Amino acid sequence: MMKRLYLKKISNMKQLYVIPTVLMLLVSLSCMAQFGERQDIDINVDGARTLEAGDLDGDGDMDIVVSYFDVLAWYENEDGLGTFSEMKAINSGYGQAFAIDIADLDGDGDLDVLYTSFDDSLVLWYENLDGQGNFSGDHVISTEIMGADIITAADLDGDGDLDVLTTGNVNRDVYWLENLDGSGTFGPLQFITDQSNARSVKTADFDGDGDQDLVVSNVAPINIAWFENLDGQGSFGPAITISDVDTNVSNVHPADIDNDGDVDILGAKNAEGKIELYKNDGVGSFSPAMTITDQMEGIRSIRTADIDQDGDLDVLGAANTINKFAWYENLDGQGSFGPEHIIEQGFIHHRDLVAADFTEDSYPDVAGIILVDKIFGWYENLFPLSVEDIEESTITITPNPAYTKLEIESSYPIDELQLYTVQGQLLFSQKGNTTQLDISGYASGILFLRLDINGKEVVKKVVKI
Repeated sequence: MMKRLYLKKISNMKQLYVIPTVLMLLVSLSCMAQFGERQDIDINVDGARTLEAGDLDGDGDMDIVVSYFDVLAWYENEDGLGTFSEMKAINSGYGQAFAIDIADLDGDGDLDVLYTSFDDSLVLWYENLDGQGNFSGDHVISTEIMGADIITAADLDGDGDLDVLTTGNVNRDVYWLENLDGSGTFGPLQFITDQSNARSVKTADFDGDGDQDLVVSNVAPINIAWFENLDGQGSFGPAITISDVDTNVSNVHPADIDNDGDVDILGAKNAEGKIELYKNDGVGSFSPAMTITDQMEGIRSIRTADIDQDGDLDVLGAANTINKFAWYENLDGQGSFGPEHIIEQGFIHHRDLVAADFTEDSYPDVAGIILVDKIFGWYENLFPLSVEDIEESTITITPNPAYTKLEIESSYPIDELQLYTVQGQLLFSQKGNTTQLDISGYASGILFLRLDINGKEVVKKVVKI
């Protein structure tokens, strides 16, 4: 366990500038959440596909469920500080599963596990028998879906229990199944669409009418679409286009990114390496794509969590071509994102990650699986971190806004300086103490200075005019 450092406060310093365009700018000096080195949970694990986190044993801390090639298992957080048990098998012997979910399917107050076997065309659930992580054998939900793939639990018919949403990869179908009695007895397949080569299906109330709608990737010829729950009882309308750009979307994720009370959508375009944001107007009309990053080639997974505990949702991703886990700070709570922060990079095939508080300190940590190198581990969120013994107002950047040059004053030597665009593009990097930076050659707009001081990171927003 890495020791957490609690360091002196660096205040957010707000300065208001008026320029000819009457632009108001917030310039903040903030300490950034940083992650410790990977702490292995299991090693030489074969064929890890996906993972989720939840309190499976009812002791108040977050455990982890992992689907391997032929095993579904969970790992107990034994001390609430990130010390995990050995693998505890829930099932074994089935073919590969690309999706799992954790939810209370029988209404008894503990978390059960949903599972699909792609190779066996099975949809199954496992009852948490005692609330302590002792699981039942197979409860069969369906054997009719060829290439059963994505799975998630949601109350689609508004009766207070959790139904099941799932997809079939062979026939390109999306279905839901009603939880008939609230105890995990499921009804027949109810068809939603057969035009989807769905890589991701999620639920949220996109039109603000109080029921659960769907967002689906790759609904031909649309790459992101949503389906309205017309009556709140699981009757779904036709696909409504969010994005129709001709490129594969590997993942969609609903979340209120801009803090306006409605649910926006994040989309991951794996070939282009993009994470994009589509803002919702509250009734299901979405903005054009807003790029958060284009540096995540092969992105497989996106998640959200308030990593830096500033009251808004940040974005995390796992990419298996460029091979990294990374996160992006929501700078203003309205969906303006800063440069990339690497959690780990350098192994092969970063498959999935999940954010959860494994140390009970209120800061979300990250667990991830790296498929080819057979790695399953977690990374402690070491926030709040900054430079030890820095007092308020010891770093200043002037003028700001600036036309040509920035003067950088710091009471502590700067080890490295980097300049980024809002999209995360690195414009300039220099090692050694830097007191002046020429920005005359860059386009007007918001830029970010990243300063490394004694191994810690400070980010400053500046404006080029």
